[in-house]
Amino acid sequence: MKKKYELSILGMQLNIQTDESEESVLKNAKALEERVNDLIFENPRITKGQAMLFLCMDYLSENEKLKAALKEKGAN
Repeated sequence: MKKKYELSILGMQLNIQTDESEESVLKNAKALEERVNDLIFENPRITKGQAMLFLCMDYLSENEKLKAALKEKGAN
């Protein structure tokens, strides 16, 4: 059953609906906020939006690598 959560990440309000537990949602939101803050600290010229897009691309890339590794493992 999907639950609704109201989050604040970097001052931006976000409403989501998910099957994930509250603990998981809050853990992921905190991790995202920390990674965005790290990127901004390392590169003060980038905006929050740019940092979030960069992280989305990074997460998508990592997801594709994991899928390929699982597919390869399943083929063996």
